[in-house]
Amino acid sequence: FDGDKMNYKRKQRGRFDKTLEGNQIIADNIAVVVTDVEIIDAIGRRKIDTIGSGRAHVFQDGIVIDATWKKNSESERLRFFDEYDEEIVFNGGATWIEVVPSKNSITIK
Repeated sequence: FDGDKMNYKRKQRGRFDKTLEGNQIIADNIAVVVTDVEIIDAIGRRKIDTIGSGRAHVFQDGIVIDATWKKNSESERLRFFDEYDEEIVFNGGATWIEVVPSKNSITIK
């Protein structure tokens, strides 16, 4: 998290990622969906449960919100709710949604 610019910079293997043009890859919000993920073939394609609800973590403005994700049908959009069941309003700008299998543990630093 960059507190001066109030955004998140993507970093992998100790290096910040950049676009082909050399621009830093950033996000204003990050949502992590915890759900069931099943590998369905030898190629590694996955079946990801995105209908229903489950645990989530939303990163905004340098804080982590323990949340719940909800999506009642294929035609509805994915929504995130805080501990009081109030829908989380995302900051304007780029939002990354990451999916992690429910059997994995998540470490938040």
